[in-house]
Amino acid sequence: MAVEYRKERGKWGYRFYLRGKCFKKYGWETKGEARKAEREARVELEKHPPLPPTALASIVAAYLVDSAEKGRSMWRLDGLRYSYKKHILPYFGEAKLIGDITPDDVNKLIRALKQKGLKGKTIWHVIVNLRSALNWATKKPHQFLRENPVTGADSSLIGSTKSVKPPLDPRTVDRAAGFIENKLDRAWFDVTRFTGMRKDECNRLQWTDINWQRAEIHIPGTKTEESDSWLPLGDVALKTLRELCDGKDRDPACPWIFPGRSYQTKGQKIYSRRRMFERIKKRSALKRYMQKNPGVSAKDALRAVKNQKYQGGIHLKPKDLRDYFGTEIAAKTDDPTVVMKLLRHTSLTTTTKYMRAVKNRMREAVNSLGAVSGGDSDRLQQHKTAQNDISRKMAELANLLINQRNSVGNFGGGGQTRTVDSADMSRVDSDETTLH
Repeated sequence: MAVEYRKERGKWGYRFYLRGKCFKKYGWETKGEARKAEREARVELEKHPPLPPTALASIVAAYLVDSAEKGRSMWRLDGLRYSYKKHILPYFGEAKLIGDITPDDVNKLIRALKQKGLKGKTIWHVIVNLRSALNWATKKPHQFLRENPVTGADSSLIGSTKSVKPPLDPRTVDRAAGFIENKLDRAWFDVTRFTGMRKDECNRLQWTDINWQRAEIHIPGTKTEESDSWLPLGDVALKTLRELCDGKDRDPACPWIFPGRSYQTKGQKIYSRRRMFERIKKRSALKRYMQKNPGVSAKDALRAVKNQKYQGGIHLKPKDLRDYFGTEIAAKTDDPTVVMKLLRHTSLTTTTKYMRAVKNRMREAVNSLGAVSGGDSDRLQQHKTAQNDISRKMAELANLLINQRNSVGNFGGGGQTRTVDSADMSRVDSDETTLH
């Protein structure tokens, strides 16, 4: 009988099976109400039948749940969700049965992603995520799939997966800080760029992580055991944190240094800083537009830059602040292991990915070439400063790493560490205008 009464709840409800799946709900006072609700539920299921367990959307959902239960980090789960929602499910369709996916279908997906303008490294990550979900489907006890179709795909279609970071001008990051009006947001921005913390590490920072006497900070690592460590605090970062601690707006009952401020997240840990970086881009684009068009009103300028999608504004991501830290530290020390320890890496190979080239320093490094006939070593020596000597340091570091580099494998990433993969996942576009 579909409609029944539950004594322990004191409510009427329905329970029926459709395509091997049980649908039940209780919460009505009369039998008539429960019967009406049961008829409506059947009609809705006929119009929109549930996806079978072997549908791609069902496999993706089950894989995400399993990954969360196994303790996958939040950054990894967010990356998986974005990849499935943005690229994989829209291409195949949610109802696509995984048994119908062939290696040729995967090849067509690669071609479609290339036509959309995605870079090789991004496509490689999308295919890796697809392979991970289908690998989960091949395992027991469920074993919805006998063989992973991604294994038979042609990986050469992806092309080069090498990511080249554009030059980073530290002055651009400094200018971006001037467009942050909120005191707490500016403090988060400064602490992140002067400590080299990852976004989530700074978001989860607590007051108990600060040792005021020793001027050290405990960074709650989010990726490796080496990420969790105590590091020295610079004067600017220490002063910023002290001002926040002594501020009258601080809630003594809140353990987080940078809690949420909205109605939903007030006093709680937050995960995203997207709006702050969007405001930086909008305000910098507006200022640039008004400087080029001095007679235009603020309202008209705002409408114009909005229509232009804020082109010309400073486009930064949280990852750029960590690159800023690594680049600045590399210019101040001759010991590459110091940079590695401050960035909390397990390999020098990963550290080199954070040493962004700086254009004005590169210009200074080549200005004196050929200036003196025969090579005036004394004159050339004058240009050898801590600022423009970064090219030499990076060359020496590259020599140290020549025996440590690993090649990129097909989809699986077995030749690279998880830290190396994550360093590449949030690459900014190679278009130089994104940082100017």
